[in-house]
Amino acid sequence: MRSDTSSPGRRRPSADGTQAGAGRLDIRDRRSAARSGATALVLAATLSALAACGSSDGDDPAPDQRGGADNGTRVTLTLRPAAAATPQDLAAAREVLAARLDFADVEDASVKVAGDAITIEAPDEDRELLDGIDRIGRLDFRPVLAARPVGDAAPQPGPPTAVSGGASGAAATTGTVTGAPPETTAAYTALDCAQPDQATGAATAAAARPDAPAPACLQADGSSPTAEALLLGPSELTGQDLKSATSAFSQQGTGTWEVNLEFTSAGADRFGDITGRLAAGESPANRFAILLDGRVVTAPTVMQQLLGGKAVITGTFTKAEATRLAALLSSGTLPIPLTVASTTTS
Repeated sequence: MRSDTSSPGRRRPSADGTQAGAGRLDIRDRRSAARSGATALVLAATLSALAACGSSDGDDPAPDQRGGADNGTRVTLTLRPAAAATPQDLAAAREVLAARLDFADVEDASVKVAGDAITIEAPDEDRELLDGIDRIGRLDFRPVLAARPVGDAAPQPGPPTAVSGGASGAAATTGTVTGAPPETTAAYTALDCAQPDQATGAATAAAARPDAPAPACLQADGSSPTAEALLLGPSELTGQDLKSATSAFSQQGTGTWEVNLEFTSAGADRFGDITGRLAAGESPANRFAILLDGRVVTAPTVMQQLLGGKAVITGTFTKAEATRLAALLSSGTLPIPLTVASTTTS
């Protein structure tokens, strides 16, 4: 990405990243991992939604994931706001999009505001790195208050029962849950995550109210065959608490890529406080959910307090996927929702 489209004041990742498909998502305290060789937080999860929007760069031992040699073909994306937007909104969105291309190391690209639209032009060989560039990119860490496997028989109606955040399964669906209002608990009880429209609706609602408890869905994948309905507390950590996100080839001998997270000083303190509190709880109150744009990517169990302000997301990431993810997390949140109006090549 050339200097005319890069965002000022942001540091570009220095490591490269790769894909993610279904696999294991490991969040670990890097100091603890160095001492014990074990991960502190591990959960099999669906990574495709998260990987659809990453970024970073570096030396990839694996074949390049891009479209091939540069043949001079260009791809142009036209993005339009999903709702009314001011010129200032569009200008701010352009800065974020330009930063995403810069972090993803997309060269010879341009991002321009044209009327009520934003156009992105880049070499066609970098088309894969443009996937998901229009996502809002909001990252939230939210504690799990209750959880139940999708497909559990609905509990029989009964008197409301106060249930602590540590309750799970049918018991957690019979009454109120500490930390959540009755209407939110009722929405969690009624949520059928096997229905795509309900899962999407829950993600939209969770993204719209990160400061309030909300039901959500954790979808199953090849590594975790059981999907779950979750009741989440308010967001306690966001992408604003990240200092950087970079992708790198895993040194664990897996042949995959990972995304390294480093929190700001304040974010590291909060992350340590949160994981210390959750580690003392009973399941599922010892879990936190990581959401991207309201969609739960993983909900790992916290085994110990994590200090040091660094963590690693691992999985079956390809270089392009890890690169897109790191870029999205590094560039910040779009100020307005955008949709892809058209994609053309020339």
